[in-house]
Amino acid sequence: MKQSIPTILALLLVALCLIAPACSEQTEPEEKNDTNREETKPADETPAVDGMPAAGETDSAEGTDSAKEIPGFTFAREETFSCGEVKRTVRIFVHDKTELEFSLVEGGTFTMGMPEGVRLPQPAEAPQHEVTVPSFLICRTELPQAAWDKIADEVEDREWGDEREWTNERNPIEGINWHDARAWCAAAGLRLPSEAEWEYACRGGTTTDYCYGDGTGEDSDDDVMAAYGWIDINSGGYARVVGLKKPNAFGLHDMHANVWEWCEDVFSDNYEGTPTDGSAHVGDDENRVFRGGGFARRAKYCKSGLRYRCPATQRHKFIGLRPAFSLPE
Repeated sequence: MKQSIPTILALLLVALCLIAPACSEQTEPEEKNDTNREETKPADETPAVDGMPAAGETDSAEGTDSAKEIPGFTFAREETFSCGEVKRTVRIFVHDKTELEFSLVEGGTFTMGMPEGVRLPQPAEAPQHEVTVPSFLICRTELPQAAWDKIADEVEDREWGDEREWTNERNPIEGINWHDARAWCAAAGLRLPSEAEWEYACRGGTTTDYCYGDGTGEDSDDDVMAAYGWIDINSGGYARVVGLKKPNAFGLHDMHANVWEWCEDVFSDNYEGTPTDGSAHVGDDENRVFRGGGFARRAKYCKSGLRYRCPATQRHKFIGLRPAFSLPE
């Protein structure tokens, strides 16, 4: 049966009305499933730090806003890290002067040192003892050369005399002595960590040989370590760009190996009489502590509890630093 032209037009209009909504509806983009990305909180939701109120809270009857920002730092985010059997959510701050990222290491009590007989002939890591470390900030990487140069260039009255072996702004500074490291930290408004702080930060809550677990004493230890640091089997015999290896549970890179790192402490033959409050062991001895592990060594020399000494005036291509910062009281 023939349809009139008006009838046909009417039917076409009805069909267009039925189709139009489906065509014009916008589909929401599929959310990216990035399983490697850690959870973060935006910087404007600044969390409390050691009893400091979070944003919007007050700490006095007058209703004044507490100093929730750490002087010289800007809160960046919260990030969750997993290493071995430990998982932590860490607050990350940016140091305003150097633009380096620092992890807020929440304080606690840990067992420092290693059992007697583990390392002979000198039991420098004994006796094992409990140390209570207050919260502090520590750089997420070894100090890169770019940050060293930025601060060093601003100090006009000091000859630094660094004897770096390799020049790359992202490589760790090396070839510096203990006095150089300490002077740089002072110029940047930072400091060297105590060796108790260093070991506490390196362990990341573990009691094992390494931040990720115990070793076996076999060559396979080197293969596992290669994922966390630069040692003799993967470094090529020189210091490498910082921050490329897996971090520990505090979000810290290269704690086990790249260059060794100066600490504030004088070296003692053992832990008898050393501080148990996380502070540095002070004294007039010329030998100072350095920690971590080196790019030319095996994994067995890079354990969390091992400690080494070097005269404060000597510069070596295998020693650099990782700056720290004390939280305001």
